[in-house]
Amino acid sequence: MKTQAPYSLIRTLSLMMLVATLLFQSCKTDEVVIAPQVTTINATNITFNSATMGGTVKSNGGAEIKAKGICYATTAAPTVQSDTTNQGTGSQNFTSQITELLPNTKYFARAYATNSAGTGYGEEFSFTTGAGLPSITLAVTNTTYKEIFANWTITAQGASAISLSGWVISTTNALPLTGTDVFTSFNTSATFVEKTIADLEVGKKYYVRAFATNGQGTAYSNVVEATTKNLPTATDIDGNVYGSVLIGNQIWMDKNLRVTKFSNGDVIPTTATASQNISGETSPIYYWAPNGNQVNVSGFGLLYTSYVAMDNRNVCPAGWHVPTSAEWVTLSTFLGEGVAGTKLKTTGVNNWNHDQGTNATGFSGVGAGLRFSDGTYGAFKQQGEHWSTTAYDVLENKQFMLYSQFSQIDNYWRPKSTGLSIRCLKN
Repeated sequence: MKTQAPYSLIRTLSLMMLVATLLFQSCKTDEVVIAPQVTTINATNITFNSATMGGTVKSNGGAEIKAKGICYATTAAPTVQSDTTNQGTGSQNFTSQITELLPNTKYFARAYATNSAGTGYGEEFSFTTGAGLPSITLAVTNTTYKEIFANWTITAQGASAISLSGWVISTTNALPLTGTDVFTSFNTSATFVEKTIADLEVGKKYYVRAFATNGQGTAYSNVVEATTKNLPTATDIDGNVYGSVLIGNQIWMDKNLRVTKFSNGDVIPTTATASQNISGETSPIYYWAPNGNQVNVSGFGLLYTSYVAMDNRNVCPAGWHVPTSAEWVTLSTFLGEGVAGTKLKTTGVNNWNHDQGTNATGFSGVGAGLRFSDGTYGAFKQQGEHWSTTAYDVLENKQFMLYSQFSQIDNYWRPKSTGLSIRCLKN
């Protein structure tokens, strides 16, 4: 037999359910939505016109995030009314690339996130963009006695076009500057430039760096220390040591030769007496002291016949040779044919009768005079005559002469049995 619940119980239960439903709906309607909570990730990868920042969403505030990103300005407390980036919707963490910034400018920035209740902001950070200068690197590829070969590469133009680039160099300033040190600039927009830095001192250390200039200023490259080469010395087979000088592209000994042997060790013969007549000999190979006096050798070198200068055993030290006529002409032309002698002669009257030399080249030319084949001597301290290996004819060779009282260097020819000075040239 079924029993039926009393009507009053059913009614009571229905009322209770209705109250519970109303209470639930009331609680749901009263739930509060607030602005999102977000933290700022500070700026990185800052350039002259961009920076990278980000944000972490800690809470969406109870509603969907409709926009998020970075707001930034040149004044503090930027808002979404300032410049912004927008990384879309949702509660995911985000990274923003801020672009089109001004160079050398301080910015204030912070993360933001927006939902239906409003916008929340993260911590504020500041950063300063770069100056917008170019970026440039320097390399030195080679050095010679008076030159440095360098190249520079423009790796970034910066905030505006490059108007000048060049190099700056110093022997004392480890960070050379265009305003205080020697520099050369070129109007070029090329991103790779190769140049020879010339007219330097021999055997000297230089600090070198490149520079590039745009509308924002001048930027410098890395500094390279480069040392020009030292000039060689020469040692003959007797052990005499000679210095050298660089004149144009030629390297000359700085003294007249005074060796008594060929480079293979064979002795160069001498005559029986300093005044012996050798005019009857067909190919005399001899040497003598200038003016017939041995005390002159240290300052003036020895006098040799052309047959010594021409001998294939080489009277000069290894790596050096007796110059040709063309090589003497190259020397004279480089120095200026009318004034070459003055630049080549020693100063004062110790080695000349007249004080007309400047020795601007360091060549230290002296007036050793000459010995004639009949055994007489002449022109001591009046002329300095040097053999070349170029024959004028069968009996005579070309020679090059410095004069005591004149400024030029002259070329002439002498019988091959005459005794003249030899000045060696680097191979």
